[in-house]
Amino acid sequence: MGTIVIDKAYSSSHSAYETIVADMTDAWNWTAVETVTNGTKFCIDEDRRFGIYVYNGNSNYTSIGIMFGTTSYHIAGPSGTANKLVIKFEKIGTDTMIISAYRVNSSDSPYVAANLCDKYIICKAVNTLTEDEETVLVYIGSSSTSGGNKSMMFASDVMQSVDVMVQNANANINAKNTNLIPLYNTASAFITKDVYMSLCENVSSWYFGNVFVNDKPYRMSGSVFVLDE
Repeated sequence: MGTIVIDKAYSSSHSAYETIVADMTDAWNWTAVETVTNGTKFCIDEDRRFGIYVYNGNSNYTSIGIMFGTTSYHIAGPSGTANKLVIKFEKIGTDTMIISAYRVNSSDSPYVAANLCDKYIICKAVNTLTEDEETVLVYIGSSSTSGGNKSMMFASDVMQSVDVMVQNANANINAKNTNLIPLYNTASAFITKDVYMSLCENVSSWYFGNVFVNDKPYRMSGSVFVLDE
């Protein structure tokens, strides 16, 4: 079943930057690791267009997010006074990894909460027009803040990033069944192959764990389910 590679708290000051970069380097087989403005870019695609961004805020804060080209998107957690960055790396099989991260205060839990985090998902996807398969990067917000969460996908056919609204944390729980759909985005013809978002769940709240849906094993990571055969 799904393996938790790393689950720990870092200082969110710039002093933790090198430690986070070292852990990220070991967590996945990146196509390239590049030094960029204010941080490091862990490239996913062969053309090095998009990847996970470790932001080095110097005297401000350190966090992670997405970099598409030279622009960063969806840096994890608030940029205020939070002083701890909590990150969970979940590796499922050989093709999928979910990085959940958030910035919290020192008195908060030292672990990521399923209903309060930013998710960065590396996984396989299929082009619905050509049936080509490739590795993509998906962002999903998991929080209950007003304004709703957003989803964003990066693939070879994405020329401009597009945010898509998704459900708030712990929405549509306590259902009689669990309904799953592939992750998608209006900016791309790709849909995820073995990674799904739940429309509703027969659980009392979002959590991290191994579950069965229709007698098949999945890794549940909040609203995200990954087939784990």
